[in-house]
Amino acid sequence: MIYYKDFEDFYTGGFDDGKRGRLPDGLQYKKTPIVVFGCSYAFGQNCAVDKNFSGILSNLLKRPVYNRAMCGSSFQHMYYQTLTDSFYKDVPPADTVIYMAINYHYGRMLGDTFSLFDEFRYLHYTCKNGSLIEDNYNSFFNNVLMRSYFFRLIKYQADKVYVDIKLNSDKISDEALVYFLKTRENLEKKWGKNFNFVVYFYRVNHVSEKLIQKLEKNGFIVITNEELTKENLHFFPSKYMQNDGHPNEDAWELLTPLFARELKNKKVI
Repeated sequence: MIYYKDFEDFYTGGFDDGKRGRLPDGLQYKKTPIVVFGCSYAFGQNCAVDKNFSGILSNLLKRPVYNRAMCGSSFQHMYYQTLTDSFYKDVPPADTVIYMAINYHYGRMLGDTFSLFDEFRYLHYTCKNGSLIEDNYNSFFNNVLMRSYFFRLIKYQADKVYVDIKLNSDKISDEALVYFLKTRENLEKKWGKNFNFVVYFYRVNHVSEKLIQKLEKNGFIVITNEELTKENLHFFPSKYMQNDGHPNEDAWELLTPLFARELKNKKVI
């Protein structure tokens, strides 16, 4: 089994399938960098190096972009990275931090593995009184339990149902907010407060609607695809990979310039 602490050296192996991370984009631009967090959407799965979100964004803005997204991850991976010394060795102080959120991230926030079918151990924290406490999976019992297919299947389905119930949206959005607040605190301790934190919602559901209100109340900048395109991209199957449903290069060619323009409209950059 591979444990998440093995990923502390984020760029070991260089640009590959997302299990280690991508190399920075636009290092030829000698300007203050941008940092991107998220999952396979932000990572640019199945897209060429210069045809994904961070690659296009870097070329549009003529800025270095450090893409710290990891396939299958969620808010925990963002928070965990900003706790580690290796992150600050790899990434210089940025003036813009972007997290790309999709609806699956709420279920992953509750889950313990990257995927139902692989061997990767995922980060898991319990949110208590506005703090994040890392769960302890070092015991033999927990290791055996976490590797049980049936346990993972039951928990995966239970988490999915829990997130889909609208009555739970306040609690789930409260817990998601803590990850953003604590990540910002981590970054401020190292970089100071002179950066903008943007949360880019690729899709919006009932939890996201609650979270957006709370993020904006706490000084985060929110951008959604709905405000960029004025229409639901799901009506355009040509913008998605046929084999796995991820946004394709055409989607990022459409969305990234609109996102960059919105950054300028909101005076983020």
